[in-house]
Amino acid sequence: MGLPRGSTAPTLRGVLSVRRLAAAEADDAEVVAHVTDVVNRAYKLAEIDLWTKDIPRTDDTDVAASIRKGETAVARSDGARVARRGAALVAAAVVLVAGVAVVGRSLVSPSEAKAAGVRFSLHEGYVDATIDDPSAPAASMEAAFAEYGLDIAVQVVPASPGLVGTITFINHKADFEPIYAPEGSCLLPGGSTRCIVGMRVPTDYSGSWTIVVNGPAAPGERYRSTGSALAPGELLHCSGIRGMTVRRAMPLIDALGVTVAWEGADAVSVGDFYVIDADPVSPGVVSLSLQPDPPSEDDPAAAYYEALARGC
Repeated sequence: MGLPRGSTAPTLRGVLSVRRLAAAEADDAEVVAHVTDVVNRAYKLAEIDLWTKDIPRTDDTDVAASIRKGETAVARSDGARVARRGAALVAAAVVLVAGVAVVGRSLVSPSEAKAAGVRFSLHEGYVDATIDDPSAPAASMEAAFAEYGLDIAVQVVPASPGLVGTITFINHKADFEPIYAPEGSCLLPGGSTRCIVGMRVPTDYSGSWTIVVNGPAAPGERYRSTGSALAPGELLHCSGIRGMTVRRAMPLIDALGVTVAWEGADAVSVGDFYVIDADPVSPGVVSLSLQPDPPSEDDPAAAYYEALARGC
């Protein structure tokens, strides 16, 4: 990390010592605020020629978490925190924050869009990025990534409720690690029991890639990413309609305020057909998958539908 043009390096007098902060110091608001301020001012000074606006590199929450994990060290001169004197000039030399802010980053200029939609957690050697506001515009997510030196093109597609906030596609190198939601939080027809909600990226990565984020749909907007309407988080989860005839299922569906999109049929003409699944179409609307016979216990998909109903 170099100093800006025209600046000179500070002279540190006395004995310089470095110690790791104790986990308990994460509860000391003064210590946390001081470390946060030093790190942010260090980057502001060192990168003064790189950005058109101030870009905070960390915050009190991330700094406190790093201290609790034993990942933060500070330098002192003759027993006093050097950063208290001339903090802006000496900060880069006296604060070592492994996993908070002093990490290598590529240079990606933030866009004019307001950064939003992504939460970052910095660690030694990598950064975790997770979607925390899927309703944010794609440009705002791209701006958030850019503030952390990550060149990521984001596409937000309308998704059914159970998938909102997940990532449906990542075009990346093999050394990136997906971050998954808890086991069982996402049940997909292919057998997956958890969805991707973020990614772990090496801090020295300097390439570019694309992700597709599942966002909420506007009223009347057709979904582009869906699972089963019987899955957790979806309109008909725990409705129990699988295996019912349409005649029996429709009062339950109506009671839930859900509309069925019929194609070439209606509830009367297919009243004796059996519901085997339901697909989200748009907010408040589903289509039904039907067959003339009840679903068989030997159906290869039976275990999947049992998993969808677990906890109901």
